[in-house]
This record gives sequence, structure tokens and C-alpha cells, in this order.
Amino acid sequence: MIAKITRGSDGAGLVRYLMGEGRAEEHTDQRVIAAADMVVVPIGTALSPEEVGELGRQLDAARTLYGTEVADGHVWHLALSNPAGDRQLSDPEWAGVVRDAMSRLGFSEASGKAPCRWVAVRHGRSTGGHDHVHVAVSLVREDGTKASIWRDRVRMSELCAESERRLGLTVVDGRERGGLPGAGRAEVEASARRGRPEPERQTLARLVRGAAVASGGEAEFVRRLRGAGVIVRPRYREGGTAEVVGYSAGLAPAAGEGPVWFGGGRLARDLALPALRAGWSGSGEPGEEALAEWGGRRALDGPGREARQFAEAEWANAAGRVDLAVERLGGVPVGERARWAAVARETAGVFGAWSARVEAVTPGALARAAATLGWSAQERELIGSGRWREPAARDFRGVASVVTQSAIGPASAMGWVLLMRSMMRTVEEIGRAHQARGEALQAARLARLVTVELRQLEARLQRQAAFVGARDAASEAQPERAGGPVSIGDLLDASYPPLPLAGAEDVGLEEPAPRHWDEPERERDVGRG
Repeated sequence: MIAKITRGSDGAGLVRYLMGEGRAEEHTDQRVIAAADMVVVPIGTALSPEEVGELGRQLDAARTLYGTEVADGHVWHLALSNPAGDRQLSDPEWAGVVRDAMSRLGFSEASGKAPCRWVAVRHGRSTGGHDHVHVAVSLVREDGTKASIWRDRVRMSELCAESERRLGLTVVDGRERGGLPGAGRAEVEASARRGRPEPERQTLARLVRGAAVASGGEAEFVRRLRGAGVIVRPRYREGGTAEVVGYSAGLAPAAGEGPVWFGGGRLARDLALPALRAGWSGSGEPGEEALAEWGGRRALDGPGREARQFAEAEWANAAGRVDLAVERLGGVPVGERARWAAVARETAGVFGAWSARVEAVTPGALARAAATLGWSAQERELIGSGRWREPAARDFRGVASVVTQSAIGPASAMGWVLLMRSMMRTVEEIGRAHQARGEALQAARLARLVTVELRQLEARLQRQAAFVGARDAASEAQPERAGGPVSIGDLLDASYPPLPLAGAEDVGLEEPAPRHWDEPERERDVGRG
């Protein structure tokens, strides 16, 4: 259900329009389905021209009597509509929705103040097939005072969400979750001029979410970001450098250019520093190690947790862990939105970390998986709360670290296939939860992600794993032809017969250079911005 609110100064004119044929004669079966108690009008039948004129005079009566001036006009016009595919509501059902709206907005006697005059008019379906109703309200109360419309759009959004579920209608995606900030046209064009394959905002969101999910704390998070080539600077509380209250991140600029900075909250709600802190264990407050890392000072004498390298077998072990987590998801009620959002955030972080490692040149299916799941993580009830650490999300912890730090070799080829299959199962479960809640659009996005992009990538990985296995078998039969260790390029290199991947180019992947934690401080100085 969508609510559209406009303002005007001619109540009688609005009534004539609503009860008339419309600009393109699109109005049919015009009728009043509800009205304020002091408005006398036939309900549910066509009105004569005289009755339409009288209805307009009644709507404007208080404004005419008292002469009260209301900025932007005294007529408040609400249009409520449902998608073409939804069932058509009855007049009593629409009237119930309208009366609920009038009470919530303080236009009725329930406010404890003098009521406002209002009338609800219904037509047949619109030219686009939408079932809809119009409500005209005079903002001059019966005693001549002005009605407040403070937060009217927020209140109507809440009412629409409740009405969708109560009446079995399509649930509008993003209302409870909120959306992700999008890149505007200017931002897209500027990124293209700088030679970026996508807007910096999208790249940074993926890298930051992957680093956050892989990290066990704030200091590690800062090190992971800088190790991934992200320049990051802290925002201190005014008056000193003893407390970090936010951060900005940017990609390393080309020579002669400056970085484009984005605050964490501008990347996504769940990437603001308070939300990130809530996701890490402990008190959520940064310690001395984190303050040192934010300030560009080495906080550890040796390498950190993020510098460890795991064995190749950990790829398959991570797949097993995800499988167990997915089984436990079966016991999570679909209505517990915050729990599902926490799982979506962890899953998006795993895909983001995986993309950062292997899609180093051009974002592909893994990057799009991270972005699509990022939408599912934008749950307002969850952002900034400690519920990131609830059990359903903790089951996925450690997988992003494995993706980031596990060795690449012959044994990892099939591990990649197994992990991809497990991650697809996770995405399918998240999609089913969206579908069960009536969030059809996000459910469809996730379904397409699995059936089109990830399944093709899985088939491609499986084919390359088979190639590696055959090559190893040949090497055992002919030792003199044995080669060196298998690299990421061996698994996804364009020189081997690829399977088509919808919308993604081959990225010419290379094994990332090993990170040396005894490098000079110059690397960290860049991050201070």
C-alpha cells in the first residue's frame, strides 16, 4: 500500500475533481465511502451535481467561517493505492483504513481536540489497474484552530505497513528495513571518469562490510581495511583525540587526485561505527589498541589475527559450518526480522570478503551477492543494537575470515564449490523469509541471484575443480610434468574453458601478494587522510 500526500487551498475544487470524470475520463463508479460525522453526504452511491457542490461547501465550511490561514493550503489530500496484482478491497475495508488514518493523524475526535472535516472518495481501478481511494481533509478544525500534520508521512507509512499485513496485501519492500544509499548520476559519471568499474560508494560498502564481518574487534577492522587498500580516517569527539565517534573511508586515488571520502553511515546504516561496534564482542567501546590503530600507530608488536593463513582444507570446513548454520535457521521464525537481518549481514560480509579476494579487477557475481544481501540487512530494529551478536548470526562467524585468509591450492578447488553451494542455501533461506513476510521484491531479487548468477558461478567453479583434479591425476602419472602450487588464477583463469556468467566479465584473477606486517609505517600514514 502506497500513500501519497499533497496540499492545496480549494476543497470544493478537489471534491469536484474526485467526483468528476477525471482528466482523461479515467474516473468510474465515483462514490463516497466514508466521511467525518459532521459531513452529511450519501454513502456508496453516485452524487448529483448539486450534492457534489454541497459536499465541497461542507468540506470548506470551517475555513470559510473562521477565515483561518494555513501555510501551503488548508486542504490535505491523501491517495492510498494497492498494486494491480493485489486483491480488490471492499468499501468497508477501505473505509476502515481511512478512519484509522484519521485517528492516527489527530483529525478525529479521538485526538481530544475539535475534529476536522474529511471525506473519502473511491473510484474504480486506475488506468494502471491500482485499487485506490482518495481522502480530502480540511486542516481547519471545527473550532477554527489549525490541525498539525507533523510526521504525517511517517505515520502513514506505519499505517500502510500494518494494513498490508492485516489485509493480506503485498508488503512494500524497504519500509521496515530502510534502503541503501544509492549513487546518483553525478557520482556514477565521476567514478567512470576516474576509471572505476563501479561507483566508489559501492566498492567501499562491500570492502567495509567484508572487513567488519571478518574482524573480531575494532582494531582488527582498521587493519583489515588498510590491508585491503582502503584509506580510512577517524572522526574524534570534539575537543580531543581520546574518543573516536565515527570514520570516513575512501579508495586510494590516482596520482594527482584526492580521495573521495564517505562516512560509514553514508555507505549503509549497518556500516556506521556504532552499528559496527555493536557487532563485535565486548563492551562495544574501543580500547587503546583501537585508538592506536585509528591514529596510524602500530598497536601490536607482531602480526594480528588477520595475518594468519589457514590451510586449504578450511574452505571445505567453512562450507560444513555454513550447512550447520542453515539447518539452525529452520528454527528461526520468519517474523523475527532482526534475527534474519543479522544473518543477511553476515552472509553479505562473507560474499564481500570473497569478492575482495578474487574479483580484484571487475566486480562480478560475488560483489552483486554482497550488495543484494546488504539490502536485507538494513533492518531499523537491528541497526545500532546489540542483536548483531544473537545466535543465528554467530553461527556464521569465522567464515569470512576463512574466505579472506585460507590458502589457495589443489585441495581448495572443491572447497570453493562446497562453500558456494552452502552459501546459496543460505541465500535461499533468507529469500524464503522475505517471501513469507510478503516482501516479494527482495525475495525475487535473491531468487534471481541464486538461480542466475550464483548457480552459473558454481557450475564454473565445479568445472575448474574438475580440470584441476584431472591435471593433478595426470601429474601423478607423469611426475616430470608436475607443476607448482595452484593459484587463484588456476581456478578461474580465462585460459581454461569458462562457463558463461550472466553479466560478469572474467577478471583475470591473481593471487594477492602476501602481507608483511613488519613493513614501514608509511602504509598506515596514508590511511590517516
